[in-house]
Amino acid sequence: MAQNNWISVIILFLLANPGFAKEEKECNNRTVSLNGDWQYAIDPTHDGLAEGWAQHGIVAQGSISIPGAIQALDELAAEFPSGPATVGMRNGYLGDWWLERSFEWREAQKEKLVWLRIGGIAPVAHIYINGVFIKTYKTPQISGHIDITEVIKNGMNKISILILEKDLSLLGGMRYAKNKWSGIYRDIMIEEVSTSHLQDVTLTSDIERGVVQFTGSIINDGDQQVVVTPEVTIYVAKDGQECGKGTEKTITIPAGSRSNFVLNVKIASPHLWSVDNPFLYVGNVRLLSDNGILDSEALRFGLRSFRKEGQDLLFNGKPFFMAGVGQEFFSPTISPLIDKQLIRQRIRSLKAYGFNFFRCHTYPVLPEVLEVADEEGFLFCSEVSVVSNFNKTAPFDLGLQMLKQHVRNTRHHPSLVIYCLGNEGIQKLVKEEKTRKESQIAYEMLKADAPDQLAMISFGNQGEYPSLKNDIVSPHLWSDAFTWAYDGLSRIPWHSISTLTTSEPTIVHEYGKFGMWPNPKESKLYPEKGYNFEPYALSARQTLQENGLLKLEDRIIENSWRSFEAYSRLVIEDARKQPDIDGYTMWTAFRGGVQNSGFADDMGSTQNANSELFKNGCNAPVALLVHSLIDQRIFIAEQESQVSFYISNFGMGDLKNATIRWKIRDEAGKVILSGIEKGVSCQLGRNRMVSNVELPPMNEHHSRKVILEAVLEKGKRHISSNRWDYWVFSANHGLKKGSSILSFINDPVYERRLISAFPNIIRLKDVASMQQGCLVWQGVDISKTVDNFATEVLITDTWNDTIVNLVESGVNALIIDSGNLPSAWYTPEWANRYSNFDRSTSYTSFRSGWDEGNLTRVIQPHASLDGFPVDGYCNFHFFNLIQYAKPLRTRPVVESVRGQTSEVIVYNIPKIKSQDNSKYIETENQHYLIEMIKGQGRILICSFRLLEDIVGKQLMKELILYLQDHTIQTK
Repeated sequence: MAQNNWISVIILFLLANPGFAKEEKECNNRTVSLNGDWQYAIDPTHDGLAEGWAQHGIVAQGSISIPGAIQALDELAAEFPSGPATVGMRNGYLGDWWLERSFEWREAQKEKLVWLRIGGIAPVAHIYINGVFIKTYKTPQISGHIDITEVIKNGMNKISILILEKDLSLLGGMRYAKNKWSGIYRDIMIEEVSTSHLQDVTLTSDIERGVVQFTGSIINDGDQQVVVTPEVTIYVAKDGQECGKGTEKTITIPAGSRSNFVLNVKIASPHLWSVDNPFLYVGNVRLLSDNGILDSEALRFGLRSFRKEGQDLLFNGKPFFMAGVGQEFFSPTISPLIDKQLIRQRIRSLKAYGFNFFRCHTYPVLPEVLEVADEEGFLFCSEVSVVSNFNKTAPFDLGLQMLKQHVRNTRHHPSLVIYCLGNEGIQKLVKEEKTRKESQIAYEMLKADAPDQLAMISFGNQGEYPSLKNDIVSPHLWSDAFTWAYDGLSRIPWHSISTLTTSEPTIVHEYGKFGMWPNPKESKLYPEKGYNFEPYALSARQTLQENGLLKLEDRIIENSWRSFEAYSRLVIEDARKQPDIDGYTMWTAFRGGVQNSGFADDMGSTQNANSELFKNGCNAPVALLVHSLIDQRIFIAEQESQVSFYISNFGMGDLKNATIRWKIRDEAGKVILSGIEKGVSCQLGRNRMVSNVELPPMNEHHSRKVILEAVLEKGKRHISSNRWDYWVFSANHGLKKGSSILSFINDPVYERRLISAFPNIIRLKDVASMQQGCLVWQGVDISKTVDNFATEVLITDTWNDTIVNLVESGVNALIIDSGNLPSAWYTPEWANRYSNFDRSTSYTSFRSGWDEGNLTRVIQPHASLDGFPVDGYCNFHFFNLIQYAKPLRTRPVVESVRGQTSEVIVYNIPKIKSQDNSKYIETENQHYLIEMIKGQGRILICSFRLLEDIVGKQLMKELILYLQDHTIQTK
């Protein structure tokens, strides 16, 4: 090949592969890309080594595109179908396999070496050139190079790679849960380099002085001494304008030796890098000699500082709030994500919500991701699982080696601000002295090698060992009933972690895990050769069809999204109101197929999202918040009430003498109340309550939804805004005087509460004893008592033959749940090994990644709810109605009652895994409220907790009134 053609190839390769080239390599090293089609052969019985496949060649079964994974091949699906360990893969092969291809190489020039550069291979690989074994690649989490100068030949060459299904602990979280893959997952190439070359080039910046310090090593692998001069030129990345230059003194390096260099370069008119202004520079480091440029390395970087000061995190010297999301390892292309267009879409989708931070769960962030994050202004935490409660990298020495090399490869990226040693490693630290020592060795290494980043022992560290050095704590908020942060909708006792939050920067760990129903439409967005989640979506659709719920699919998907959005906003605001919380990581960011949750689908689409409400509200740099949690979104119409406003100030400076303008309006836009709060102040970097607003009675005559809107202003400058849904209920939940309503409740405590809430309801027992007289009292004759009382509605927690006969004869009945309904009507308890908590009674899904528990509700239009505000799904005012209430199983209820008609009014949609993994998802037809006609009577069966608050009492009133007004015949 002519020299000018080689240069064209080099330029094209460098433009396509900035992970290797950084920005440019002026020395014009000769390269051959090995990306593209390779021949492959699977080796499930481990025959290849003994039979000499590397020397004699493989019997190819087909071709595979590299980068790529063996599990991406459709042609293996028949022999190795995807199963429980490979959910979403196109085939389920998990075994050894071989790769092979030929390439042409012209004889190396004098004083040149030939390297095989590997972006990443997982899990483990034996590598051969021309049948000669050169290395076992056992560091799957990082890139590296292998010197192949002695084995490569002039002309055609062959490379063979055996990928082994072994040493899986080295992967950390790169193969998480059921997404198991293997292959070459980044670029692979041959490169010719000078025998005198740069190594471990990195930089640190002093933003106060605008000075960048470049350090590195110069390696002389030749057989003669060399005289070289290191030089650095700094350019503005966007336009190439030179803005700084420095040259080190000439260095003489003997053959087979190395020398270190340090170069300080001052930038003219420096600009800082931030998430709002990701201003980038390029530092081009050259190794000069009398023969020209021997080697060069271009590092793209930003001037920024990220450090802790006391309990605060400081970004460029100012307090900073980490509005974060997280994820286990996942890519829609069955390998780590290297598609920069897709990476950019994903990051922009998260920034659209106001998030600024992403925590990689037990896996290292790839250079392709960091390069885009540098450009977009987004922060990352990277993890090599040296200390972790699962997916632990072992052995420790090799894990530490991978961590050290990962830091060297990535520490110049301004978007990478935290290095972490793993997930919830504290669970091992409290048990193992050895692990405690290892954590400190790794921590000290991080602080020495990456002074511009912070270091964490682990996410999920609740300060169990305060003596261990650690830059940031991240409380897990774990409780045995999973009603703290895992569901996120119960009151979190924040003061219980005050010893952490007041001493160290605190980022809440894995916060707010909410699920969504799988959307089949999103399956079509996946790349053609990527994950195959169609069976998962079809399984969800099939299970709806089996339970007669397919007609509700669109509403289930929409309602689960609306619930997820509302819950996520609520828990974000709860964290931001706490005085000493510095950040959170919501879980999860993207809907990874089998764990359908997150703020955007895997392709970064947010078409269903109200992202502006997050970005300008709870995630705004200066966030305007209110005091209310999930069960405080109620106004009682006849009573005075209070709204407390909070400010979370992580803007540009202290907030002084600002104004909050607020109003409460109905859904049509009519203003009910409004006001202005003046003199609002909040110090930079603080979360605090700034105002209490006393509200007069609204004197509403019917229950309805209202919206509280507030705007924070300074003079004419808009700072932030937010809005919240509230509901107005009347304290007058009494029934009409003279109503003939009887109660027959087996649970005496429940009945006393019922009579206390509704004095006009009369116990059937009291009527029976009065009718019979004290001398002839022989107990309750239910049928006779009901007939003699001309009963309009019977309220009971019993379903037996007597109640059946009464209903058939024309008595309308409200069947409520005090725990005494037929056992077949109740859902089974979905407890697990962590807790005895019955997940079917939770208001929210148990955990987005584990998929159990209530997911959402669907409310059908019905006359019984005409006086009760609903949104088509159960919003926050339903919380006390649902939390700890047992949803009822529709099929057994209908089969037991055997009415002429049945109509579910409020569906419950649980999302559960099948116990035998025969399906990816199961559900059943469940409800909280159903109406049936039996004989001449109408029945409402309700398992809501109707006596917990004013909302439940109002709903009970509406249900009773409905039964009074909707008799089937005159009795």
